[in-house]
Amino acid sequence: GDNSRSETSFQFQHKPDDDCNISALLEASLSFLLSVLPNTDIEESLVSNSTFIQLCFDCARTGKTQVIKSTAVRLIALLARCTSTENHLTPENASELLCESLTIGGVSTEEWVAVERNNLASAAADGLKCLFSKLHKEQQRVIIESVGQSYLDVLRNRSLSKSVKQAHERTSAGKLAYSLTAIMLLAMGSDDLENSFASTIWPLIGTVQWRYDGKTTIEDDELIFWNATATHALQILASWLEQGKRLKVDRSSSGQPRSPKESVWMVARPGKAPRKAADFAAAVEIASKSGEPSSRLAAERVLHWLSER
Repeated sequence: GDNSRSETSFQFQHKPDDDCNISALLEASLSFLLSVLPNTDIEESLVSNSTFIQLCFDCARTGKTQVIKSTAVRLIALLARCTSTENHLTPENASELLCESLTIGGVSTEEWVAVERNNLASAAADGLKCLFSKLHKEQQRVIIESVGQSYLDVLRNRSLSKSVKQAHERTSAGKLAYSLTAIMLLAMGSDDLENSFASTIWPLIGTVQWRYDGKTTIEDDELIFWNATATHALQILASWLEQGKRLKVDRSSSGQPRSPKESVWMVARPGKAPRKAADFAAAVEIASKSGEPSSRLAAERVLHWLSER
């Protein structure tokens, strides 16, 4: 019955980093659980089990192997949609862990490390998207600030890096960019989040400038993600302008442009110094004529409101 589900016991008697045998057992057990999700009955049992939830948090933060850490984070991300103040996995403790997973480490020169980091951050972002509306405004602010910084890092690494990215790394970065901007869409319309959200405006403007620059090359394996990301960026910028919110790019620096029309986004040129991408108004004009339907409509809205300023 319902009671038996909530009393399911996970009897691991050791800490996650005790020895190799326990690490192997944890890897296998966590991976198996990950493989059977999503499943509503299993999810309800897991989120109501205090021993399992605490084990997942311990594994995610102090697990001996990277597989243990990343699998535990992925489990919490998949269970995020079931978070509740009545369960042991709450929106608050889940969001704290998933936010940590967005900001772990910097850019790596090793492809497999970069791919794993991007994939893990994407899983965390998808989990945050599921529970964002359940959080108080202060916690939402923390998430938006973390998301904004993570997105800026991803965009800079893709548009300003001179190194040639391999297919798996390109695809994982594009998927992460899409997941991060999907969270930004959830924050639109909230006056309480305006100050925190303002920090994301510059990279969103830069996204449009880079994506619709005539010399930008985006490979087929990543194109779907960056097209969707650019659509998100245009939709957010259009809504921001329609709501009459200021579009000052960086409120903390007097040296930054006062409007998107003055924004400069630098992009890489192999073997040469970085160059300026297309100016914002020109990029939006291109998007309004050659982008996907949703991008074109959003770009037309941006152009309308830019002309009013």
